[in-house]
Amino acid sequence: MTMLIRWSWLFGLTGFLSVVASFALWFVLGDVAGPPRAFALAGSILLMLWLILDRERLGDTVTSRAFTYGGTAVLMSIMAATLSGGLFVLARDHDQTWDWTGAGSFTVSEHTKTVCAGMDRDVEILAFYRARSWPEREFRDLARAIEEVCPRLTSTVVDPVSRPSLAEEHEVRVEDGVLVLTSSTGQTRRLEGRLDEERLTDALVVLLADKEHTLCWTQGHGEPSPDDEMSERGLGRVAFEIDDLNYRIQPVLTASEGIPRTCDAVIVASPESDWLPAERESLAVYIAEGGRVLALLEPDWAPDLAADFGRYGVELRGDIVLDLNPKNQLLGIDEPSFVVLTDDNLRAHPITASLGASVVLGVARSVSVDVNADGVSAREILVTSDQAWGETDLMGDAVGPDPEELQGKVPLMVVVEVIDPEALGVGSAATPKPSPAGAEAASGAAPTTDDAVAEAPASAPELDLNMAASRAVPADFAPSPGGRLVVIGDADFANNRFVDLGNNRDLFLNAIAWLVDEEDQLGERPASGDVLELTELEGAVLVLVSVFGMPGLAVFGAILAFVRRRRL
Repeated sequence: MTMLIRWSWLFGLTGFLSVVASFALWFVLGDVAGPPRAFALAGSILLMLWLILDRERLGDTVTSRAFTYGGTAVLMSIMAATLSGGLFVLARDHDQTWDWTGAGSFTVSEHTKTVCAGMDRDVEILAFYRARSWPEREFRDLARAIEEVCPRLTSTVVDPVSRPSLAEEHEVRVEDGVLVLTSSTGQTRRLEGRLDEERLTDALVVLLADKEHTLCWTQGHGEPSPDDEMSERGLGRVAFEIDDLNYRIQPVLTASEGIPRTCDAVIVASPESDWLPAERESLAVYIAEGGRVLALLEPDWAPDLAADFGRYGVELRGDIVLDLNPKNQLLGIDEPSFVVLTDDNLRAHPITASLGASVVLGVARSVSVDVNADGVSAREILVTSDQAWGETDLMGDAVGPDPEELQGKVPLMVVVEVIDPEALGVGSAATPKPSPAGAEAASGAAPTTDDAVAEAPASAPELDLNMAASRAVPADFAPSPGGRLVVIGDADFANNRFVDLGNNRDLFLNAIAWLVDEEDQLGERPASGDVLELTELEGAVLVLVSVFGMPGLAVFGAILAFVRRRRL
């Protein structure tokens, strides 16, 4: 018994550490059940045992002069602990998060806020994650941030191990990383695997969308394939982003199919060879009937197609824009043909309103508005700095701005809305007629007869490339105002090499969203900054070191000091 009393302080130390561990686990896990309760119970028992076994020594200590002098320190310690506990309770009940990451990785993006603001129905998320796993904590943090701006969104975390029947009902075969989104109108959407804000927001867009939009991607003129995700010039990466939304890409050979009326929007992406007159007229028919077009036209390529955009009030010059803006040099860009556009270069428009970062264009041509064009409302929304000009002779001895070249605030992107489709001159007899040899070489097919043209379906007329362009107009042509057109003098900004620079991806996706009237999809998407990722073991080690390791060393040092003083 004497030996037990002599070492009774170990019961007190172990009990104290158990109580501290209980509070630490409660703080980390956010739940008093389980390990926190067990540690608290064990610590309380050990402390009570210590008080009983060491009661005589404690009585002597309480009546000693040292205890009297140390009473103030103990009282201050108790007050500090009480204050800390009160601050914790206030922080828990009035939670506030600050994002100090350089890329704003934990701040809800403007795109997500826009989607949430446009939600017209409630959405519930069932998130299947193992309890107290690292992915579960990541999801809780993400869901809490999004729910602050999405009042119509609620989430429930389900442990598939403890609730196997619910997991079986939703066909959850894995322990982590399955989200089931259900709207109040009955639509469902399922996400599996690695989750981030962008994937969750895209899932909400698809869930809330009233329809799927068909985007016709023109082919047959050397355009980059929307399936090419490997080459630098390919547009597969941005096309993959489109597929995750409520869009469906449909390749279209305009030489044989024309422009189908089923297209919600047409993407003309960097054609190398020119369009034939019948193809250009088919595009004009589509726009005159209220169609929507995104055109990315590189310098010097497809000159006849570029010239034909004049009927829509768009002037594409045969130049290359060079910009000597000093800001570019500060960013490490010494090549003047690479144009960096920031807030000062963006004109007010829904496409550009939410772009917070820069837009980087490669070798680009100027795209300006023809103020004399009738029947359209056209605006320039991307312009360069005052130090830029449109160079028309890069091979000359002295490259520099000339009087006949555009100088200062050179426009690079315009948007057009058709008010009077009759002003587009669709089917005009003045439209040039291609030569038979050139048409046959481009099409690789014999010309069709007039009867064949008359019998072609109105949705996608069979085009005779030898006939006059006016014959590309279907018999039931029905002009209607409301056509939209976005023209950018560069396609490199959206290719696999440059699409992740600044707001390049957002510019492309915003342009499509504006064309098809998807206002909820306009916005700046989440930044893909560097995020520290920890495994469960690494997270546990971090908690042990920060919560127990450092405080434990301090407590251990205090105990050593106490024991040494007792022995002196």
